Amino acid sequence: MGIVETFVALLAAAILGGLAWAARATAAASGKAEKASPPLGHFIHSNDCKLHYVDRGTGIPLVLIHGASSNLRDFEVSIAGPLSRSYRVIAFDRPGYGYSSRPRGRNHSPAWQARCLRDALAQLKIEQPILLGHSLGAAVALAYAVAYPHEVRSLITLSAAAHPWGAQLSMYRRMCALPVLGPLLASTVVSPVGSRWLDAGIRSSLAPGAPPEGYRLRAGVDLLLRPHQLLADSRDVCGLQDFLRGQCRAYPRLSMPITVIVNAEDAVIHPSNSRALYERVPNSRLVVLDGAGHAPHLTQPEAVIRAIHAHLQDEPRAQE
Repeated sequence: MGIVETFVALLAAAILGGLAWAARATAAASGKAEKASPPLGHFIHSNDCKLHYVDRGTGIPLVLIHGASSNLRDFEVSIAGPLSRSYRVIAFDRPGYGYSSRPRGRNHSPAWQARCLRDALAQLKIEQPILLGHSLGAAVALAYAVAYPHEVRSLITLSAAAHPWGAQLSMYRRMCALPVLGPLLASTVVSPVGSRWLDAGIRSSLAPGAPPEGYRLRAGVDLLLRPHQLLADSRDVCGLQDFLRGQCRAYPRLSMPITVIVNAEDAVIHPSNSRALYERVPNSRLVVLDGAGHAPHLTQPEAVIRAIHAHLQDEPRAQE
């Protein structure tokens, strides 16, 4: 074997060894994240998914739909508890996130996710829910309202991803969304590298607000770096804007009451996205918060809870 062939063989062995180490590190980190943040609620089968959800309280059903990179714990550490004193609060892990499964070989668009949630709610005997969606979860809530307008009592959006906004997607998401290469990266190098950047990512997305104390652990943020959730998240985000180009044309037909909550300094999705939703939907109300960042339910939970209570008071059917 010549020098070149020897070098290539050694390089290949080093690369394979590095990938094997990264795969073991990723598996270990995934197990550690699941041990630190186990399931909180119940499971229900819907559309070939096993959905994980928390259901508490009594009264008008309020369904909480989380955004990208997170899970239902995002609401558990913020507004779910206080809201459950006034409403029946149901929070889902969206398919592929937290402890909800996601079948392969499907178009996992927000419309498909909305069908999964609708089927689950039907099994739980929940009719005419209020839907609250944060960020990408707002796209799912809007898809639900567009597809089943007579089955939704009203709608609340937080920092909504409602229209395409031309954002430059992160490199890791674009690479993880690719076939073949994406699963390879997600199961090897992304988790060890990404764990070092999670705290910085949390701070930048919530700025100028600050997360609750111990947020990363309490909200199970590290669950994101498990390969299957990382792939689901990357594919959801990378396909979102194309989906919204079609969906946003249906917004003027929505007639249910809608409250649009937005932060004036959102660094993730420009507040004009939510303002455009408010302007296009006839029966809507705009609530603008200052200094709340992209996740006002985390940085200003009291203000969000007040807005939700006001939404119910203003909603015509709330007096029935």
